[in-house]
Amino acid sequence: MQLSEKQISNLCHVIMQIMIENGLKGTTMDLVAARLRISKRTLYEIFESKIDMLTAALDYVSRERTAEFEAVIKSADNILEAILTIFDLHQKDLALINVNFFRDMDRLYSMMRHRYDSQRRIREEYTRKIFMIGVEQGYFRNDLNYKILCRTLEIQMESLKRMEELFPDDTSLVDIYKTITLTFLRGIVTPKGQEILDKHYTDENKIK
Repeated sequence: MQLSEKQISNLCHVIMQIMIENGLKGTTMDLVAARLRISKRTLYEIFESKIDMLTAALDYVSRERTAEFEAVIKSADNILEAILTIFDLHQKDLALINVNFFRDMDRLYSMMRHRYDSQRRIREEYTRKIFMIGVEQGYFRNDLNYKILCRTLEIQMESLKRMEELFPDDTSLVDIYKTITLTFLRGIVTPKGQEILDKHYTDENKIK
């Protein structure tokens, strides 16, 4: 079945919401068809298999997030404020995701994880370039190896997906994520960057 790009995007948006709520295993073709109000036969005409459907949804959200982050970077007054906004967006996403989403990817859908891992170098290099802009703007220290730091952050973010089961029940993924990102930024900002960092988290606490 031939669908327009907009129709595919709308489908993937709904499918991604189901994946977030139920995990990958719980995102069945029956459930998706029911939520989309189409027959399962029609769903199979759009996506050949469940794996194709899940992959399409993950690719969709990856493109959407990349475009969103690039828009944040372009509109921010400086790169540190852009990074803080992006971290906040990640934090909101984590608050909604069923932890089974990550467990299922590890245990049941290794081919999807390989697809994610294959993009790691691209993500790390992109992140490094973002931080180097911050160095040029005077918000990040210039005496650090950002290639190593970006890889370290990537590893921490990957480990984050499995940390919830290692912490007490009253500790959420959001709590862990916020601690990791705040500690990371405090270690690399200059005094100029520290002012923005302090203001951001002071304002955030006021809102709460």
